[in-house]
Amino acid sequence: MKTGNDALEAKKYAEARVAFEKAATVLPDNVSLLFALARSYSGEGNAAKAIETVEKITAKDASNNGAWLLLANLKLEKGDLNGAQAALSKVPADFVKDPAVFINLGISFMNKKKLAEAESYFTKAIEAAPDQGDGYYYRGLARVQQQKNADAKADLKRFLEIAPNAAEAKEARDLLSALK
Repeated sequence: MKTGNDALEAKKYAEARVAFEKAATVLPDNVSLLFALARSYSGEGNAAKAIETVEKITAKDASNNGAWLLLANLKLEKGDLNGAQAALSKVPADFVKDPAVFINLGISFMNKKKLAEAESYFTKAIEAAPDQGDGYYYRGLARVQQQKNADAKADLKRFLEIAPNAAEAKEARDLLSALK
């Protein structure tokens, strides 16, 4: 386990996987080991094995929020929007500290022109991390597309307050000017 954890921390995913697979022959039902093994598969780009391994964890421990969150991210990476949404629905909102999964789901819904769903995930991102600008920026974009201009302006202004030098700041300023 120590060899695998050290390799995982050093982002030597193949080395970590080998160590964890070896340990799994002795501890096949160890949830922490399976979680680390899934992370190593993911790091190697083997999303299918990572998902399979995380699903073993959720089958053994349906209350493992970390596993459900990892599963949501893995399914989203594979483009399985429904699977990601289903996995994320198992995680209490207050457990999510990094809003990236909400942002990524919202962007996926925006790309599918499902703007109300996108807006709801951007709102969840804001609730998870109100001091980060991304949720406001993307929710503002979703609201512009829904012609909710007053709400969009408020979001874009808040984004600029939080992240005035972000890469998207110029676009946010341009949108605010166009909405006046």
